Amino acid sequence: SYGEDWFINRPYLGAVPLTNDLDRATNLFKKYSALQRRVGQKLPPSTFAELWDDFILNNPWNDTSRILGSFKDGDREELLKMETLPSLSELRTKQAIRTQEWLNEHG
Repeated sequence: SYGEDWFINRPYLGAVPLTNDLDRATNLFKKYSALQRRVGQKLPPSTFAELWDDFILNNPWNDTSRILGSFKDGDREELLKMETLPSLSELRTKQAIRTQEWLNEHG
């Protein structure tokens, strides 16, 4: 079967995020978001974009960290969507669902 063990036992696939990793990534995002709300008015908006880029997206451990690998590289819209959803798991589920029309067109 293709459960999480299948990915764990194939390190050549890279750091494929697993269920608990998505939960941990959600917690990381919530801490980032809380910090932004707490001190965001005192700093230019670009500061938090740079902070996210430097510490999350451009982190030297992205290739080996399943948690950091849970975030899509450079997807600013993902951050906005995360503000409105309870978890990264829910966002990934919504991204995976396709309409009947899409399925008919793309088969």
